[in-house]
This record gives sequence, C-alpha cells and structure tokens, in this order.
Amino acid sequence: MLNHKLLYNNNRVKLIADASIPGSDYINASYVSGYLCPNEFIATQGPLPGTVGDFWRMVWETRAKTLVMLTQCFEKGRIRCHQYWPEDNKPVTVFGDIVITKLMEDVQIDWTIRDLKIERHGDCVTIRQCNFTAWPEHGVPESSAPLVHFVKLVRASRAHDTTPMVVHCSAGVGRTGVFIALDHLTQHINDHDFVDIYGLVAELRSERMCMVQNLAQYIFLHQCILDLLSSKGSNQPICFVNYSALQKMDSLDAMEGDVELEWEETTM
Repeated sequence: MLNHKLLYNNNRVKLIADASIPGSDYINASYVSGYLCPNEFIATQGPLPGTVGDFWRMVWETRAKTLVMLTQCFEKGRIRCHQYWPEDNKPVTVFGDIVITKLMEDVQIDWTIRDLKIERHGDCVTIRQCNFTAWPEHGVPESSAPLVHFVKLVRASRAHDTTPMVVHCSAGVGRTGVFIALDHLTQHINDHDFVDIYGLVAELRSERMCMVQNLAQYIFLHQCILDLLSSKGSNQPICFVNYSALQKMDSLDAMEGDVELEWEETTM
C-alpha cells in the first residue's frame, strides 16, 4: 500500500468532507498534469475493501467519465485491487449511497472495456472503464504494442471530454506513471522532434512520488516510444534527451536503420 506521506498536499484530491468524520476528505489520489491540460489525470491507488466507497465518491465528485485500470484484481497470489464494479452474476452493486450498474462489457485479448452507470440521490451519469489486462504479474510486458494501442484507444474515446481521467494500478505510481507518461509522449512526438523522457518522469514525480516506479518500467517506456516511432515509418530525426537508460536496452541495436536517432546527453 502506498503510504499517505508520499502525497503532496498541494495537489491531492480532496473529497467533500463529512464534518462528523475526521479526515473524511482524504483519499490517496493526486491530480497530475497531461500534455496540454493541468490536472488532466487523477492518479490513485486501486480501491481496497475499506476504500472503495471513497473511490466512488471521488469519481462522482470530480465528475470523471473515464477510468483506466492497469492491474488485475488478483496478482502475485494476493489481492491487488478490490473489484469495484458489478460481478457477472450481479449487474448492480451498491457502495454506500452510490449505485453502480454494468451496462456493457467488451472483453478483448489485451483489455476489457466496461460501460457503467453511476446513480446517487436520483442523479446518474455513465462512465467508461478501460481495463488493460496484458500487464504480466512480474516485470513489464514483452511487447510495447498492446499498451501503445491501448493508450491511443483511451485517448480517442475521450473525444472532447474535459473531466479528469482516473488512472490506477495497485499503488497508483508504477504502471499508472507509465500510462500517463506514454499518453503525454504519444501526443508530444506529433508536435516536436525531440523527447525528454527523463525530464517528463521527473515532472510527474513532482506531482506524485515514485511515478514510473523502477528501472524496468523506465526502460520499457523508452521501448514504447522507439516502437511507436518505428511504426510511423518517419525518417525525421528524433532527439532523445537524457538517454542513459535507453543505452541499457538489448534491443537498441536492432532498431538502427528503422528510426534515425540523434542523441543529446544532459544532466539535471
């Protein structure tokens, strides 16, 4: 579980407090900036049995219409995230005064899309949950293609939606950080001839500690961008700033000729 001390108070999500319950405005969630919009994301822990009610309060109060889940409910022999949507044999679930109804479920090889209706006090809203299911229990995915495709799918589904996108894994920092960074970079490379993955991760960590949690995830993020550039078939040089982790990848030599790279090493 991610310790609450890892949150920054200035950008934590604050729930509407119940004056009779001390600390009732708290949830382990942080606003995180997107490529063009501040506070475009809410990075949060996967709900636990004791916090699932707060999770749905947050979704309701922020009017979020997109949920991104990057974990399975059960991994590594233990519960990673409480199932916060209705089960197959029970289309309606109640958490406190919030009623959740599953309207649709589309199961694909690498992800599942669910449309959910949330009702509270006679008001209702429909949201979409995008659950990436291809992340292995250990390490990172062998191929970047499913996650790159998933990020594009989620981005396209938002259209003109300006409400925050809620993103979670288990602790809400590792896979969550990779997803947010990849969404940012996918848009960035359409407008620029350079990428600064190191700088972006540092920026994300200034908004929520430990985003992109380990070296394997950091290297995988570089691989995603290399593969994305290769798939575009563009001959335009791309400058990778702060590329020290990229040099560690075994697959780098195989990419030569497919994508023309210019290197610039800087320090922070």
